[in-house]
Amino acid sequence: MTLSDEQKEWLRKEFVNTTDVNILTKKLFNDESLDARNKEGILVRDFLIQEGVEYKTRRKPKKEEIQFTEDQGAFICDQAEMGLSSLRIAELLFPDREIKNLGMEQRSVLKYLQEINPDIIPSQDSGALNSYIAPKSSSRIVKKINDATGLSLDDGKLNRQYQICVEKLGINLNNSRFLNIINNAAFGCDRSCYTF
Repeated sequence: MTLSDEQKEWLRKEFVNTTDVNILTKKLFNDESLDARNKEGILVRDFLIQEGVEYKTRRKPKKEEIQFTEDQGAFICDQAEMGLSSLRIAELLFPDREIKNLGMEQRSVLKYLQEINPDIIPSQDSGALNSYIAPKSSSRIVKKINDATGLSLDDGKLNRQYQICVEKLGINLNNSRFLNIINNAAFGCDRSCYTF
């Protein structure tokens, strides 16, 4: 399927009035169900590209990831230690912007916190740095075993017996009573008095 010379000429004339590919496609083929994703819309887009013109689409440009300064990083850590969620920290960090849940600002703050503490779960990020968060994945559990024992176990090369032990340790680390004891003990001392 290709565009005829008449269709190309129509597009050249109509492009002066509208630069939206979706509208041009609907008008050119006289079909309201078409848009720039259909084969007809692709033909229109390709033609406009060949003509070297800038056209509009509904696609929004991707936002660049936010890079934090050292001061902003320290602020994020301080607020997280006070128990604020990544959404609330983002609201404080960017008071001039409208911050939405799962917006770029909130996701950037959460990503920063996860670099500090990889066991943070997005739905439980409130108080993420001042409370113990048990690892869920076997790779994180094996890392904790290696850190605590000095071993160099490889998560991908564990035999069945070690896999069972890792699973059992994961269950114990996520036990509500254990978490309660750890978090209550942590509340009374500085975070640096122990490492998990």
